[in-house]
Amino acid sequence: MAFLKLVFKNSKKFKKNIFKLPYYLFLLFNFSVFLIFSFYILNLQTGKIDVFANYNPNSKKTIPAPRGQIYAQDKYGNLYPLATNIPYFKVYFKNFKNLDKENLVKIYQKIKEFFPNLTIEEFLNAGNRVLSLGEVDLEKKNKIQNLGIDSLWVEQGYRRFYPYKEAVSKFIGFVQESKGVYGLEAYYDDFLSGEDGILLNGKIVKVPEPGSDLLTTIDINVQRKVYELTKKYLEDFKAKKAIVIVLNSKTGEIVSLVEIPSYDNNNFNLVNDYSLFELESLKPYEPGSVIKPFLYALGIEEYKIKPETTYEDKGFIVVDGHKIYNWDRKSYGTVDMQTALNKSLNLGAIFVEEKVGDDNFLKMLEKIKIEEPTNVDLKEEIGSLKTLRKPFGRKVNFYTASFGQGITITPLRLLVDFNIFANRGFILKPFLVKEIRKSNTQKISGMILAKPFSEETINKMNLMLQKVVEDGFGKRAKMENYYVGGKTGTSLVYNPEIKDYDENKIVHTFVGYFPATDAKFTILTLFKETPTDLIASQTVTRLWKEIAEFLASYYGILPDKY
Repeated sequence: MAFLKLVFKNSKKFKKNIFKLPYYLFLLFNFSVFLIFSFYILNLQTGKIDVFANYNPNSKKTIPAPRGQIYAQDKYGNLYPLATNIPYFKVYFKNFKNLDKENLVKIYQKIKEFFPNLTIEEFLNAGNRVLSLGEVDLEKKNKIQNLGIDSLWVEQGYRRFYPYKEAVSKFIGFVQESKGVYGLEAYYDDFLSGEDGILLNGKIVKVPEPGSDLLTTIDINVQRKVYELTKKYLEDFKAKKAIVIVLNSKTGEIVSLVEIPSYDNNNFNLVNDYSLFELESLKPYEPGSVIKPFLYALGIEEYKIKPETTYEDKGFIVVDGHKIYNWDRKSYGTVDMQTALNKSLNLGAIFVEEKVGDDNFLKMLEKIKIEEPTNVDLKEEIGSLKTLRKPFGRKVNFYTASFGQGITITPLRLLVDFNIFANRGFILKPFLVKEIRKSNTQKISGMILAKPFSEETINKMNLMLQKVVEDGFGKRAKMENYYVGGKTGTSLVYNPEIKDYDENKIVHTFVGYFPATDAKFTILTLFKETPTDLIASQTVTRLWKEIAEFLASYYGILPDKY
């Protein structure tokens, strides 16, 4: 019995400590980095570089500081570097001792295997100048130092390396000339950049201080799977561009952010189209019918409509000399609000807009912060409502805005706003970095920015959005074991060259959340320049569903549909 008690006690202690394992691994990893870095400093202090210092008594050199690393995690807390440093070694030669040709030839014979492009003529004709022999890796550097040639010395530097390349480059960015450019590399450049050290007369007078590490909200397994699925569906539906963002519904953490096309940030210099460096998810676009739930919520909030409220749908309406149709140019007779939302009828949205009025509609769009940044930790643009204000604010503009044309919003802002239906009406601040790690750890968390609707209205809209997926145009996103709330949007892109909408540039959007009774994730899937014979309910909903099914399995989310 005593033995069993001891085993039980130790097993509880083991279970308690096993959850601290990622933290211990992080400490072990950083201790290893510290040892390597300390050895590097010691090598600078005592190594071959003293030869150069003796040649120039007043020599002053910079010791490069390692840049902070950027990590993702998996669901267990294991770390995966998204941006890391690879050391490289530059080898130099100078004929300090005025060696004769015979001895120089002997040195050349010893080192030529390491520098195949170095010719005997170049080596012998260097005279008294410093000759840069080239770069080598750690193994070759050690072999060269073991040769014991005191006219050779090695200097260490760091090169940025991105293991996951195209899968994360759009939000990671890259480093150019020791400066972060685009993405997190740019946004957190001051934190990631360390302070270089100083080597004076062969002695270290200032030790380099490494930069801070960043721990992102990205789950590496989700990121890789979302990238894989997005690439597949983009090819299947022959669209030109894709954006997918997975948001933690309750915290605002961005669990995955994928954009295609992308680029390899290890070889950013090979990119000719510089727009690839920018995030499409932070650029405004006209969203289409995915904006309708916000208008319906306003109608419910103002007691102007209920899900069972009806209107007469004639299939078109004329305003300011313009004829506006339903998306399919059909009339539906007497239609209730739920059916209008399920079928994404433009005339239904116009009916609600008439009920709430132009001023209230505009104020609501302002409340959901369309023209404000999300405050995500990336450089972002904002949407626009200028077509609804003087001198542009004609009635026709309010009608088209009711189904998401003529106004713009960024995909990330749309996702963050739509998340109110999953999160009791709260607009959260989205974020990509949750910890800045150095000697101390600075934790970052989301925050509530606004609550534009009452919880009662949100609950009613949640049920309506569930029916859109169960019975309406969102049905291809329907899951077997989970209720889903969501809305599609198919929109045209305005072409300023022809001063009209380009019917060959179609955008498909679906935003949904699950489990709808207690949402864990809100997901945006978006395709640009899709084939003209397809609508959003046929494309991005399918990608959304497969991503959601992966998340449910990966995280072990309990079903809410029985």
